[in-house]
Amino acid sequence: MNFETGLSDVALFVNGRKYEGWTEASVKRSVKAISGEFNLSVTDNWSEPDRQAGTGSVFFISIGDEAQVKIGDAVLVTGFVEEIQNSVDASNHTVSVSGRDKTGDLVDCSAIYKSGGIKNADLLKIAQVLTEPFGLTVRADSDVGAPFPSFVIKTGETVFEALDRAARLRGVLLSSDGSGNLAITKLAKNKAETSLIEGQNVKQAALSLDTKERFSEYFVKAQMKGSDHVHGKHVSQVKGDASDSVVKRYRPLVVIAEQQANSAESQKRAQWEAAVRAANSSKVSVTLQGFEQSEKGKLWQVNELVYFESKTLGLKQELLVADIEWKIGAGGRETVMTLQKPDAFIPKPKVEKKHDPVGEYEL
Repeated sequence: MNFETGLSDVALFVNGRKYEGWTEASVKRSVKAISGEFNLSVTDNWSEPDRQAGTGSVFFISIGDEAQVKIGDAVLVTGFVEEIQNSVDASNHTVSVSGRDKTGDLVDCSAIYKSGGIKNADLLKIAQVLTEPFGLTVRADSDVGAPFPSFVIKTGETVFEALDRAARLRGVLLSSDGSGNLAITKLAKNKAETSLIEGQNVKQAALSLDTKERFSEYFVKAQMKGSDHVHGKHVSQVKGDASDSVVKRYRPLVVIAEQQANSAESQKRAQWEAAVRAANSSKVSVTLQGFEQSEKGKLWQVNELVYFESKTLGLKQELLVADIEWKIGAGGRETVMTLQKPDAFIPKPKVEKKHDPVGEYEL
């Protein structure tokens, strides 16, 4: 196989071998995904004698092999080869290799714990317990919050689903660090070194506006435990409300709180619904030539704040890199990003259940 080594190439490392010179490549990371993924392919042209002789490209790669994807010195994905496609025609031999971070197993596999519940453990400890059978390392890049008196594993849920429940209650994000580890982090406050400016470094940009998930009014209905002083409709008909002035026509949404909440907590939940749905209604897709932010060689990264300016789209603001794809294709080496308002990732207001008769609660 003829691999050409070049600046900022996408390299796959498997079994001590380095594979690069891909004719097509896609490496993806997202602030919303616990696992990165890669899809790399190369096509060899071969002559008729080579085809008749059965010679051509040889890949020393098998399904299940450990794999690492890098651009320069930056490690983007560390996981396993999950799919190989090998195809031939009269003049070409194409090999495609796909895989994900090691944390991809947490998305697919069921959470199993001997007693079904983990007691008096914080999110870091819960994550360590549930990922230990997979041989993964967990690290916390931010405060993980108070311990849960009892965290119950629901029958049939995946490890990611279980951890995501706990993470949302603690206002943190779960992601892969690219090196095969599970990272507990928060929305980044780090800023990109380079701004994105139409007419300078933006190759292509598109603004998408979608209001199907936005409503004119939000009503949160909840209940709370009564007392000698607070009872009746004050505990059985707890309400919170918020509005979205951008939505002009009548579009109400009633949300039933998943757990007990007082008036203040219900009000926060209604405001959260309005703010997050509004932020999620707009997305900016940006395509850049190359992989680096600047001559310093730093790659564009997910979960960074970047200033975006486009006169044509009417935008001048700081946005979050929510999704990123480093790709090689017909356009050469490109970085494709999805930018969103940081408000789209505000954690859902948490409601801590008050003292339970047995001193614990299920999540």
